[in-house]
Amino acid sequence: MTLSDELLMAYDRQLRTDAETLGAIGVERLGPLRLVTFAGGSGFVTYQDLDGASARTISHWVAEALAFFREDPAIDRVEWKTRGHDHAPGLHGALLDNGFEPDETESVMIGPAHSLNVDVPLPASACGG
Repeated sequence: MTLSDELLMAYDRQLRTDAETLGAIGVERLGPLRLVTFAGGSGFVTYQDLDGASARTISHWVAEALAFFREDPAIDRVEWKTRGHDHAPGLHGALLDNGFEPDETESVMIGPAHSLNVDVPLPASACGG
């Protein structure tokens, strides 16, 4: 296993759990999905992994998750968090088919902390010179 694989596994294990939904007023489960409600009318869907689900199963979960949030009149927006390293066949299409619109791509940088402890030459203008 590569360092990249190990870091992605650590990210999935540590951050795609309760840590990602702090402050939630409700969390329900739908298969591996976490259907999260936040104050202020916000719904949020996340998961640690999709357990090898097929495109058909994933499409069904998308529709069920939306139905769950539509039952709550306080919810006026729903975000479905996806990650580029996930195995999620058909998820992107199912989300688009159900009215979701993609936001800008976000990035998370992970790596060994010791790699940040290096001397970096600064340009003269940054040193006041």
